[in-house]
Amino acid sequence: MLYERKDNEIITEAIDIMGDNISFAVTDDGMLSDNSYMYGEAFMSGVEDRWNDKEARLIIEFYGCGLFNDEIVCRTDDGLERAIVRMIQAVTALEEYLYSLPKQMERQNDR
Repeated sequence: MLYERKDNEIITEAIDIMGDNISFAVTDDGMLSDNSYMYGEAFMSGVEDRWNDKEARLIIEFYGCGLFNDEIVCRTDDGLERAIVRMIQAVTALEEYLYSLPKQMERQNDR
């Protein structure tokens, strides 16, 4: 099993850039939510200047999820496991954008 469910929390075996297990809340309406974890981490780790709602939304929507009130959310209509995979992909891609890609792009622009 790639995840563990504790009440309304899904704890996956996937690891985020901070070294924590990626986890999500199951909302009352049956969606998965990161409870604004990614948004908060961006601000707490000093990359808030890289957060851009438009760019974040494009990345997140590419994986079938959405950005709503700074939360990454995903419907579970196609099954919980698919939603979990989509959320992990969205979180990982957004982390890449926030923490890795801008640094690489800055280095290329310095040349």
